[in-house]
Amino acid sequence: MKAFVHTAYGDPRTVLRLQDVPDPVPAPGQVVVRPEAWSLNAADWHMVRGEPTFARLELGLRGPRYAIPGCDVAGTIVSSGDGATHLPPGTRVLGTAFNAGFGAFAEQVALPVGRVVPIPDGVEAPSAAAVPLAGVTALQALQRAGGVPAGTSLLVLGGTGGVGSFVIQLARHMGAQVTATASTGNLRLAQDLGAHHVIDHSATDPLAGGPEFDVLIQCGGTATARQALGRVKETGTAVLLSGDSPNRFFGPLGRLLGAKLLAPRVGQGLVTFTVAPTLTDLEYLAARLGDGTLAPAVGKQVAFTDLPDALEHLYRGGTSGKVVAVA
Repeated sequence: MKAFVHTAYGDPRTVLRLQDVPDPVPAPGQVVVRPEAWSLNAADWHMVRGEPTFARLELGLRGPRYAIPGCDVAGTIVSSGDGATHLPPGTRVLGTAFNAGFGAFAEQVALPVGRVVPIPDGVEAPSAAAVPLAGVTALQALQRAGGVPAGTSLLVLGGTGGVGSFVIQLARHMGAQVTATASTGNLRLAQDLGAHHVIDHSATDPLAGGPEFDVLIQCGGTATARQALGRVKETGTAVLLSGDSPNRFFGPLGRLLGAKLLAPRVGQGLVTFTVAPTLTDLEYLAARLGDGTLAPAVGKQVAFTDLPDALEHLYRGGTSGKVVAVA
């Protein structure tokens, strides 16, 4: 089979090479999937570029620990290992290899059975592939905020990015009153995703003042913890996922660490976390795909062979929704 392989960090257009590699063989508790579509995530360009530099403690100090990057796929199972007979060959699934060996940017990928779920009938592969990592991150952010019961006021910073687009849809489904920030060109998209109110962050600083919210979820931008808490009620919670950072050594890690140190000293809830995909969360998201609650916003679709260019496009920013490659 062919896979995108890298042996050094850098611009994906330079370091990713489409090469012949051995077909994967499923270990016990694994299935091998032939993808029809691949979703690109910020985690992918972090891995390929080795940024922030601090992350190389995990990614590999002298070079990439994982030769084949990539997280999210949707496709068809071609073989099943012991303990995976409930997912026989021919089953269409969506899944993620995030922190499970990675290796998704290939014509076949081995995935643990706890990281794949069947694709609901009628859902096309690009939409299914868009869900796993971004969808789970959005869902777990809402869970870490204590949930958003009906009537909860929610501010989503970066509402039309990969994660933010799922936060809006899931929160709206849960009954929250959603306000989202978006650029001028994406205001309509934020409304279409389900936001009740939209702030044009190209023209207005969404943290400069205004009503306070029960929950704030930062999916993008460079807001500090104190800035975020300025828009949260005394009994509310701010969830900081990552956001952007010009610091190539620590990236957003410094800001997130600062939030952890600040959390015990403020009255409001202040949460940071690392996403950890679970089968339960993937099953929930697949069900929401099936019943129409989730309609993934695929902002850019490319051929698999153009994946390095698309990954660099994602890195440079300005993409709305998800970037997806197709076979």
